[in-house]
Amino acid sequence: MRRSLPALLALTLVALVPAPRGEAAPLADSARFEVEGAAVILRQNRARAQKRAIRNAFRNALLRVVRGAMGEEALLQYGDRVESALLRPSHQFIHRFRLLNLKVEAGSRLMRVKLEVHVDRAGVDEVLRSLRLMKETSGAVRVLILVEERILGEGARKEEVLSLRPRRAAATERRLIFRFAQAGYAPLNPRAQRTPAAPGQIASAIRGNTDAARALGGLCRCRLVITARATAERERRDTFVGLATARIIRVKDGSVIAIRSKQVRLRRPRRVGGFEAVLSAAGDLLAASLLAEVRRAFPPPGRAAARRRGAGR
Repeated sequence: MRRSLPALLALTLVALVPAPRGEAAPLADSARFEVEGAAVILRQNRARAQKRAIRNAFRNALLRVVRGAMGEEALLQYGDRVESALLRPSHQFIHRFRLLNLKVEAGSRLMRVKLEVHVDRAGVDEVLRSLRLMKETSGAVRVLILVEERILGEGARKEEVLSLRPRRAAATERRLIFRFAQAGYAPLNPRAQRTPAAPGQIASAIRGNTDAARALGGLCRCRLVITARATAERERRDTFVGLATARIIRVKDGSVIAIRSKQVRLRRPRRVGGFEAVLSAAGDLLAASLLAEVRRAFPPPGRAAARRRGAGR
């Protein structure tokens, strides 16, 4: 028996609503668009066509944000990286959406939808900065950020750990990069360089080898290197625990400016997304703590200029 379009659409919307990503994001971090998406109905499967059309609309909304952040030329140049990191998982960057119109074109098998979409602008910025695809602030202090992020296996021994997203910037890393960029610094990660550093060298720096950290910082023309380790664990039924520890190293002389550690506990009704949410929250707290120390040693461009003007009076 065929289901009506409204019934099929309701099922599709439930399937597409993103899983919660920590606390509800403030409206200020959203970019609102009205976008369209289309898909061909194959084998009379309208529900699947609706899902593809809505995802295509999400993709079109995300493209608008990306285009505004990095420009058309850069989007064409780095299209493959943007595709894999942002466009393919586009539903992960949607705060919420509302259906405005749905129709099947007469005499064809094409389904069209029109949506009001609220895009997670901060989340998109995090990813673009982690890939080093956003313009740096002129005169900004360059900071190399190296993060090892792990999840303690459920029911496994403490030493049995699984890496989270080894091919992508980790949740803690993305938050550190975003917060430092927001504060006026130029954060980098080794994956974004033309000649990526060897994994062994990065691991050595993260695990305490100051010489390795300085060498990587020098190669990337950075004045500071932040090495961090973050772990997440499911403590009880609905509780996730994240612990992030980092140190700030001055590249010039290898001195350690500060060592900081932050722990977060979050209750999540669903297991999906819990590990990433708690690591992201720990990264936020860690970033705030580290920035307080970095600002004392290396003020961001605007503050440094203000100090020079004040000294000249």
